[in-house]
Amino acid sequence: MAIQRIMITGAPYSGKTTLSLKIAKYIEKNLKKTVIVVFAQDKGSPTTYAFYEMQEEGQSLGALISTPEITEEDIKETLFIPKGTKDIGILGYCKNESFYDHPEIIDGHSSQLKNLFMALERMADYIIIDGTSDYENNSITGYGIDNFDTTIYVSRADVCSLSYYRSDMPLLKGVVGRPLDAVILNDINAFSGVDVIEERMSDLDYVLPYEVQVFEQSLQGQMIEEITAKKRRQNFGYMINEICQNILIQ
Repeated sequence: MAIQRIMITGAPYSGKTTLSLKIAKYIEKNLKKTVIVVFAQDKGSPTTYAFYEMQEEGQSLGALISTPEITEEDIKETLFIPKGTKDIGILGYCKNESFYDHPEIIDGHSSQLKNLFMALERMADYIIIDGTSDYENNSITGYGIDNFDTTIYVSRADVCSLSYYRSDMPLLKGVVGRPLDAVILNDINAFSGVDVIEERMSDLDYVLPYEVQVFEQSLQGQMIEEITAKKRRQNFGYMINEICQNILIQ
């Protein structure tokens, strides 16, 4: 099977990290494949809140990218394997870090990023970039937008995110140069006007309903865990499975 590289971008605070980790978990459990998730966010990286047992020292993506010739051994020393998983690896910045703590990556096509992702492709069946909303200035996000074969856009179910979506989508389509693989509306806060937002998103493919278990997992640092609530057919877990079955190369 060819390596599938998945880029997840979208509006600020739209649930990109949640989606990235749920897709990774689906791949490990259902496809029995290896997946590496790269967190592009430097300030307040998801590695500092998504995993309760994450060590505060080491595992620095910023330090890894600064390595002149990145090897698989360098990556293995940096990868964080979440508790309860064996085929999911995480790369991200550490607590109190930002890109200012490391040499600047000026161009998304820098040799460091090329070397990093070439090595990752030798190590995993799937690579997911949990990108930022600022793909023009965040080098890792920009690299994924330019080079990855699968692009997913996530928007939050509120009026501000709808406005962001309307201005951002034409720009993003121009950069990607092809239709996006999925546009997802995420009802993070059980917004009563989600139907109105849904009607105004012309490219919408999926709606992730509000799920209290997702909120609880975020508070407990257990965002990699599956959703077990099954109160109705069209619940959060069901929709994650639906999205994965449609976008993943299996």
